[in-house]
Amino acid sequence: CSNDMPDVNDLRENYMNYTPDACKNMYTEGQKERIQATLDTIRTYIWSEENLISTGCDPSYSPPFICHVAANLVTLTREICNGNTVRFMDISLNDAPNVNWTFPGGVPASSNEENPEINYPNIGSYDVKLVVSNGTSIDSVTFKEYINVVAPGIGDPLNYMESFDSGIYPPDGIVIKNSDDGITWELDSMAFTSPPSSIRINNLINTNYGSIDEIVLPDFDFTSAPLGENISMKFNWAYAKSDASFSDELIVLLSVDCGATWKQIFYRNQEALATGPTQTTPFVPDSSQWKSADIDLNNYRDESFIQIKLVNVTDGGNNLYIDDIGVEYTTTTAIGDPAKDIFGLNAFPNPFTDVLVIEYLFDLPLNGQLSITDIAGRLIYSQKINNTNNLTPIETATWADGLYVVSISTSERIAIAKVVKGN
Repeated sequence: CSNDMPDVNDLRENYMNYTPDACKNMYTEGQKERIQATLDTIRTYIWSEENLISTGCDPSYSPPFICHVAANLVTLTREICNGNTVRFMDISLNDAPNVNWTFPGGVPASSNEENPEINYPNIGSYDVKLVVSNGTSIDSVTFKEYINVVAPGIGDPLNYMESFDSGIYPPDGIVIKNSDDGITWELDSMAFTSPPSSIRINNLINTNYGSIDEIVLPDFDFTSAPLGENISMKFNWAYAKSDASFSDELIVLLSVDCGATWKQIFYRNQEALATGPTQTTPFVPDSSQWKSADIDLNNYRDESFIQIKLVNVTDGGNNLYIDDIGVEYTTTTAIGDPAKDIFGLNAFPNPFTDVLVIEYLFDLPLNGQLSITDIAGRLIYSQKINNTNNLTPIETATWADGLYVVSISTSERIAIAKVVKGN
C-alpha cells in the first residue's frame, strides 16, 4: 500500500500481515506488549495446566505434563490416474514417534514410514487411516474416500484456440480455480490482442500474497496431430509491476499423469514478465505492450491425455492479462497459390470482409481439421469438418485486417491457402 505520507515500506514480515508464512518473522514492540498483557489477564486459561493437558504441549515443554498426540494426515494429490503414486504426509501434533498407516486398495496396503508413497493400480475411491502413538497416548484418524483413482481417458484433439471473445465466461472447457475464494481471473474488455475481450487478474488490489489462481485448459490428445507437424502452445500476455522490488509470477504447468505430477514449461516474473512500465495505478496495456509465448511441446506428441494450466502467483503487483491461448500443430508444408491450393482448397472471397467461405474439392475423411492462423502464427479459428458439407462459411467481422493462412489437414494430406482481409 502507499497511503502513508510520506510513503514508507510496509511490514510484510509482520505476523499480523496477510503475507505467506515464509515472509513472517516479527512482531512490533507494541504488539508484543499487548500479547503479554492479554496472556497475564483475561487469557490466562491458555497456559493453565488443564488446557495444556487437554490440548497437548509444545515440544519445548518439560514434564510433569504429558503431551498428547493428535493424528492428522494430508496429500497434495487426492485425485490420480490408475497406476500412479500418491505421497502421504504425517502432520500429526506433538511428534508421535510411532505411525501405522492403512491403505485399502493401495500398494503396499500398510506402512510404518512417516511419509509413505503408495501406488493405486485400480479405479475407485479409497479410505486412508493413520494411527499414531508416543508410548503414553494414542490417536487415530480415518478419511473416508480420501483418494479418488480415475482412468486417464483420451483428451480433445488438436488444434485448440481460446480468444475469450464469445461473451461466455468462463468459456466452455476452461476451469478457473480460485483457491482462496478471493480475487481471480475475470473477463476484461479494456485490453486485448483480438477484440473484444481478454482475461485479467487484478494483482494490484489482491493482498492475499502467495495465493495462486489457475486457468485450467481442456484435456488434450497430442497423438491427434499429424506426423511431422510441430506442436506448440502459444498465448499473449501483458503485465506491469506496481513496485520495482517485487513481482507477481506467471507459470505454465503440464501433466501427463492426471495431475499427480506437474512439469513447469514456462515461467516469468520481474522484468521477464513485465511488458509495461512500473506504476502504482491500474495497468491497462496498449497494443504495443503485449508479449507472446511460444512453447515447444513436441516432446509430448505421443501422449493422449495431457493437462495444461496457467498459474498466477500474487505478490501485490499489477494487472496481468492473457489473450489468445492456442495449443496447436503448425504445418511445415510450403504455402501454395494465394487463392487455391493444389489439393483443391478454395477460400473466397479474396480479399474478404465480414464472411469467409471455405470450400474443399476432395474426399475428406472423418478426421478433417480446419484451421486458420494469422501472419504471426496465432490460431484464429478451428473446427472439425467432414464430407457432409464441403462449404463452410465463417463470420469474420471482428477479425483484424491482414494476411491469414487457411489449412485443412487429415491423416493423409494438408491443403493450404492464403487469404487477405481488407483491401
